[in-house]
This record gives sequence, structure tokens and C-alpha cells, in this order.
Amino acid sequence: MRYQFDKTPVKRGEKGTKTIMYAVVRTGGKQYRITAGDILEVEKLEGEVGETITLDDVLLVSNEEKVVIGQPTVENASVEAVISGQYRGPKILSFRYRPKKRIRVRRGHRQYVTRLEIESVSLDGTVFTRPVPSPEPTAESIEEDAALLSAVDSEETQMGDIASSIAGTSAVVGEMTRDATDAAEEVADEVVSEAGDAVEEASDAVEETIDDANDTVEEASDAIEEAAAEASDAVEDVADDAIEAANKAVSDAGDNDSSSGNTDSTN
Repeated sequence: MRYQFDKTPVKRGEKGTKTIMYAVVRTGGKQYRITAGDILEVEKLEGEVGETITLDDVLLVSNEEKVVIGQPTVENASVEAVISGQYRGPKILSFRYRPKKRIRVRRGHRQYVTRLEIESVSLDGTVFTRPVPSPEPTAESIEEDAALLSAVDSEETQMGDIASSIAGTSAVVGEMTRDATDAAEEVADEVVSEAGDAVEEASDAVEETIDDANDTVEEASDAIEEAAAEASDAVEDVADDAIEAANKAVSDAGDNDSSSGNTDSTN
């Protein structure tokens, strides 16, 4: 069998990606932690390059929900991988030396290695596969992207023009609004001023009316006081006259009594 050598570097998943499901498998007397998309080198396995193999010796499977540990292996768990290379690893030198025996043995060894690309990890029917790489861009796709970008740029330009026109309209509307506000404020000031003048005039008229009423009341009060005084004087005069008349009548009555007494005594 002729072995092929692939110089693709060994990697363990894409950097910066989150591993959703991983497994620990055993092959060639060694254990490997793998997930879909990993590329690793293991001890030689039978198979041609491009052939798909299944690794059933799964010791552990972990996903977002649980971790399953085998005793010793996990049931209903498997790992699918594709052989991407069959080659020999770097030479390892061994040297055996025994002092004072003139024994010098130098040997070299190159281990047969199989390069695997992990396709999927499955457990109880749940399969986690490797991410599908995006296709390489073609000339047609590049032209379509350029046309799309051009259309987007033109739309952005149109949107910018519309935004500019809207901004201009907003400025005009703002000026008109300010002018209308100023005019309304001026009219309101004029109305308030006229109303204030009218109120002041009405207040003056009311004050004049009140003053006239107060004067009339004072005059009426003075007239009433004078009439009362005159009536009081007239009553006093009448009372004095009545008293004098009564006194005179009493005096006359007394004189008549005395004269009649004298007449009786004489008889």
C-alpha cells in the first residue's frame, strides 16, 4: 500500500466557536477529546483516503444537557470520521549504550499515522455535525454583490436626499411656526392691553359712580339730620307752649278756688 502525506496542520475546532457536543474516543491505545470539525492524527487505521470510518470505542459524550460516561464505553454513541491522509510521522531516534562493553546501537523509527477529519458525533439518535463551510465566491456572485452594493449606495443616496429635503422642510416649518407664535403673542399682548385699558376705564367709572352715590347719601343724611333737628325744635316749642298753657290753666283754677272760698266765708 502506498501512503499519502498531507501537510494540513492538526486543529481542534475553529477558534472562537462554541463546542456544543464533544466526545472522548479511544483508538491506538490513546484517548482523544474530539468534536465535529476537528482534524487529528491517530495510530494507523485501515482504510483508503476519502473513506468514512466509524469509531465505536466512545468513553464519554457531553452536550449542552448532560454528560454521559461509559462503563467502560457509552452505548448508542459513535463518531463518524473521514480518512484524509495515510503517512508516516517524523523519525524518532533511539540509542542503546552499555559502558565498557563496546555496545552502541542506534535505531530510527517512523510511526504510521492516519489523519482523520471528524464529521459527526452521535448519541441516542442526536447527531452533531461539522459546520458546512461557505462556498468560495465566484465571478458571478462578486458581480451580483457589487450590483447589490451599488443599488444599496444609490438607495442610501436617495434616502440622504430625502432626509435633506425633510430637514429643509422642517426648518421652513419651524420658521413659520416661530413667526405664527410671535404674531399670536403680539395679538395676545394687544388684546390684553386693550382689555386692561377697558377694565381701568370701567373701574374709574365705577369709582366715580360710587363717589356720586356717597355724595348723594351724605347730602340726604344732612337733610335728614336738619329735618330731624327742625322737627325736634318744633316739638319742643309745642311742648313748651302746652306746658305753659297747662300751668296757666292750673294757676287760673287755683285763683278761682281761692276767690270762691273767700266768698263763702264772708257770707
